[in-house]
Amino acid sequence: MRKINNFPSKPTSASVIIGVARRCTDGADVYELSTYICRSKETTINAVKMAKMLSMINENEGVITTVAECIKDCSASTRLDDSTILKKWSLKWQPFVAYLSFIQDGCNNNEASSRLCSYYDFGRPRDVVETIMESMVYNCKLKGSDDDHICKRPEVFEESLFDSEINSEVDIRLYLNHIFGDEAINNISEDVMSNLVVALSQYKTDPRNAIECSGRALEDHVREMCIAKKIDLSKKKGLIEVSESYFDHYKYKEIAKSVGHIKNMAGHGIESSSGIRWKLSPIGALSCILMTITIINASAKGCEKNEF
Repeated sequence: MRKINNFPSKPTSASVIIGVARRCTDGADVYELSTYICRSKETTINAVKMAKMLSMINENEGVITTVAECIKDCSASTRLDDSTILKKWSLKWQPFVAYLSFIQDGCNNNEASSRLCSYYDFGRPRDVVETIMESMVYNCKLKGSDDDHICKRPEVFEESLFDSEINSEVDIRLYLNHIFGDEAINNISEDVMSNLVVALSQYKTDPRNAIECSGRALEDHVREMCIAKKIDLSKKKGLIEVSESYFDHYKYKEIAKSVGHIKNMAGHGIESSSGIRWKLSPIGALSCILMTITIINASAKGCEKNEF
């Protein structure tokens, strides 16, 4: 069971959580935050715990500072509302995505929170976990008038990959959660997931960048797995070389290297032998992304066998 740190005891509104992040751009303590958001010390501490849990802020010797990416999200120039910012950071937190997937599968809030507590140790009673998760769904504005369908089911999302619709980040995250499953998801980092989300959201509008993001996701995953297995990559550069060192099964090795070649088509653009720029299509980008997802899934599950 995975331990979750900084889980709050009571729900907090999006405006208060984002208010903490905005005030901490140049550092603040709990007293200064309490004064800024006009809330009690208890409410302020809960908001700080929530923001820390979602990796929006860091705390060192009582001084709380907002991480660089969140500072950018909170700046006036981005014009993002509080719910949009909170949704972005909540979707980076795997227990929240898991909770949404349980709701998507037909569980009620009680059942979803019970399932969640079987995987994670939140250090709080189940009813508190349920209340916090419900409040996150509400604060992120993920639940509309139809409470049973806060997002597309995986099979519906998969069908929409091939039509003209651009899918939302929550749909993409839940689709990836469905594909990877509980066994693999804990072996896949947020950096890898974020690159896959960008790839699936952009392959129709920017196939070149989508291919680069999917290739980056695979390379990051392979490097992370090599670190875990203590495989030396100090003299290896790029996806093709690191795949050569990591994969045991020669077919997976060659498939991963092919993704590296496609990534080079997108990154380098111009073929050295002909001087002609590669033209990259949405269907080509999607094929590369889905192949990347399949390889990462097999690697993360440790089932690099005769399965694809």
